[in-house]
Amino acid sequence: KLVTKCFSKYWELMQRNKAYYDALVWGIKHVDRQVCQLALGSLQAFLYNLARNPALVELYCPSHYLPMLTDVLVVMTDTLHKPLFEMQVNVLQFLVDMATSDAEVRLSPNQPPGVDNTKFLHDHLEQLLATSFQTLTPASLEAFLVGLLNCRGEELRHHMRDFLVSLASFQSQDNDVLFATEGDGKQSPKSKAEATRAQIPGLQKAPTDADLMDIFKGLNLKDEDDLDLG
Repeated sequence: KLVTKCFSKYWELMQRNKAYYDALVWGIKHVDRQVCQLALGSLQAFLYNLARNPALVELYCPSHYLPMLTDVLVVMTDTLHKPLFEMQVNVLQFLVDMATSDAEVRLSPNQPPGVDNTKFLHDHLEQLLATSFQTLTPASLEAFLVGLLNCRGEELRHHMRDFLVSLASFQSQDNDVLFATEGDGKQSPKSKAEATRAQIPGLQKAPTDADLMDIFKGLNLKDEDDLDLG
């Protein structure tokens, strides 16, 4: 609720102590589904409120945009967080839209003058993914990047799903959950069991604000841990 209802206060806390921001990043990587789900929801709310404040976007992006985008892609491609695929795609779309909809925002201090955000983002991701997934052909990588930068909504979910299942690390696994999130009617036995549990009150615990405290456990909340946002 702090991110959703009191964004200005959350932003103030972030500037005083970067652990509040680190908690979101750490949370989306958590292997506990409820913690991860809460963190993704909080991150989506953070990006939504950030996008409504152009001045804050200009402060945030140069230092933190590319690391956040990389973290989201790492989570999506690590095979451990597939059940939250749809939420991940929503966050990814927010990030892409943030970069491509505002020509005045610089995504990195290393962004060359005169290079627009779409071109810079394309080239950055091309290098990142080519290094991380060396079995990708140049043609398949280019097709993925074009789709990532141009697809939206359900089309983007299909595009990301097709990319993920093409990766070697996904090909030996059950990927039904990636289809089930889109309502394709394809569910693994495990997914069906989880859906049944979700319909029975008391068996499926919904994330609460208290769960957010798990994200902060182990983080050293010291005033000197500043997040440099100008």
